[in-house]
Amino acid sequence: MALYTVHDRPDAPPAVVADRFSWSAALFGPVYALLHGLWLLLLVWVVGIVIVAGATFYLGDDAGTGLYIVLALYLGFEAPAFRRGKLGRRGYAYRSEIVARDEDLALSQVLSAKS
Repeated sequence: MALYTVHDRPDAPPAVVADRFSWSAALFGPVYALLHGLWLLLLVWVVGIVIVAGATFYLGDDAGTGLYIVLALYLGFEAPAFRRGKLGRRGYAYRSEIVARDEDLALSQVLSAKS
């Protein structure tokens, strides 16, 4: 079971975002960002990689690996916040929270409660 935030806009169907660690964002940051249209997350990833590469040059390979792991963990934890921010910029408003097994069940619960 996971916690989902529900975002609503009058002229569009509701959106639900899982409030949990995103393994896909942590392991495949740029692909996750492109699939979800999160340009700010992609920019954070690119800038982070440039910083990690520069630090690796000065601090060594072990420090660079550690910094990359920290960057990946950051992206995994913050990916839902980036998705909620994108929804907010598109005019969606926070509506409520719901607990469900997966995203499809959360969305079906929201749609059935709306009817």
